[in-house]
Amino acid sequence: MTVEAEIARKIGYRMEVKKHALSQLQDGSVKVTFTIHPQEVDQRLYADLMGQRYVAVIVPLNDDDTPKVSGGHASQQTAAPEAPIPPAPFSKWSELKYVVRAGILAENEDFMAYAALQKFDDAAEYIRDVCGVQSRREIDINPKSREAFDRMHNSFTHWRDYERSAA
Repeated sequence: MTVEAEIARKIGYRMEVKKHALSQLQDGSVKVTFTIHPQEVDQRLYADLMGQRYVAVIVPLNDDDTPKVSGGHASQQTAAPEAPIPPAPFSKWSELKYVVRAGILAENEDFMAYAALQKFDDAAEYIRDVCGVQSRREIDINPKSREAFDRMHNSFTHWRDYERSAA
């Protein structure tokens, strides 16, 4: 599993949705509207700003909550499975772009404890402030921001290692 896939599994919003509407816009893009039962809504969704981009994986369900495949239930599927896609090579922390590193760190509960933060949005803002940028993407192109990020990350890892050894 790639680093990105592993992160997605840990931080992804999981909820059952129901297709409400589908339309094609003038530019050719497709707009899909889903409804979500109030008890299914992940509270983090309310905090996300309008325009937030997401990756979505949508699996149609049968009435008994089993995955629906054309022609019946997944358990009745007789076609040969597709050849597995080989996993991408695992990336070392030092090989990741800074924007990816910053995203990982902003979602890390240990980092939030280190910085005494309560919300993931606060962690992202904290990282931007420490690095002196408006967007985490700027860290990749600004050498001073990269140095600030590295100092912050080193301080965090020393703190985390100390906390773990003391526990």
